[in-house]
Amino acid sequence: MDEILPEEATKAEVRSCVGCFGCFSGCFIAFLAFPVILFYGWYWAVTHPPETEVVWQSGPYSLQYEHDVATTWGHYLSCNLNGEQVKILPHVYNYKEIDDYVYIAATEGYGIIDITDNTADIVLLSDTISKRNFRNIRYHDSLEVFNFVHQKRLTEMRHILLAYEICVWSDGHDTPIGDGRFQGSFFNDPYLMVYGLYGDYEVRNFLLQDLTGFQRGDNGKYYVTALQGYAIVDGPSGTCRIYFTAPELAVKEYQEDIYVLDSFEDFTPEEQEMLRKVEVEEEGLK
Repeated sequence: MDEILPEEATKAEVRSCVGCFGCFSGCFIAFLAFPVILFYGWYWAVTHPPETEVVWQSGPYSLQYEHDVATTWGHYLSCNLNGEQVKILPHVYNYKEIDDYVYIAATEGYGIIDITDNTADIVLLSDTISKRNFRNIRYHDSLEVFNFVHQKRLTEMRHILLAYEICVWSDGHDTPIGDGRFQGSFFNDPYLMVYGLYGDYEVRNFLLQDLTGFQRGDNGKYYVTALQGYAIVDGPSGTCRIYFTAPELAVKEYQEDIYVLDSFEDFTPEEQEMLRKVEVEEEGLK
C-alpha cells in the first residue's frame, strides 16, 4: 500500500473541509431563501389580485371571467345581493340568450334567467355550492322542473368557455368532452382526465393514462382506448363507462356518473367493434 505523505493528507483534509463548507453554505442559503420566497409569493398575491371581466350582464345578474397572471379561474354566474357580487354558480362553460331567457350551463348545475322580471331558476348538482337567500332565485335539484325545450337548450350547449383552473404556462392540447368535466390530452403522454373524480370539482384526476386511441363518434360519444382499459364517454349526459383490463386499477370511490364495467363484453357489440377499430388504427392520436 502506498504511503500517504503529510502534505497530501493536509490537502485532502482541506478539500474535505471546503466541500463540507460548501454543502453547509448551500443548505444555509436555501434555509434563508425559503421564507423570502414565501413572503414574495404572499406579497405578489396581495398586490396582484385576480382581474375580473364582465362577459354578460342583465339586472343584478352577470357572467364574469376571473383570472390572474399565473392561473385562469374561469367563468362564474354572480348576483348583486345588497351591493355585493356573490357567486351563485361557478365553472360556467357556456351561456346563450334566447328570446327573454338566458341559459347558463355549468359543471355543477344549470340556470335559466328570465330577463323580463330578473328571476332565476338554478339547478344545483353539487352539495358544495351554497344556496343564497335571495327572493328572485329559486333552487331546484333536477332539470325536470323545466319543460322539454328548456332542458334541450341547456343540455345541448357545448363547452366553449373555460370551466376549470388551467395553468397558462402548461403546454399541450386538451380536448373537452361534453360539459368539459372529462377531457383528453394529446401532449407527450396522452391521457383521459376528469374533474371532480372523488367529489372535489376543483381537482382533476387521471382516469386513464397511456392512451392508444381517442375518437369522437356519433351523438357526442367519445371512444377511448388505453393500455389500462377502455372507456366510452357520453358527452351530452356527462357519463362515462369504463372497463379496466386489470381489476386492481379500478377505484370504487368514483362518482355515480362513472360506471366501472366488469368485462369488455359489457359494451354493446357495436361499441366493442368501434373500440377495437380505434385501438388498432390509433385514431385521434396522429
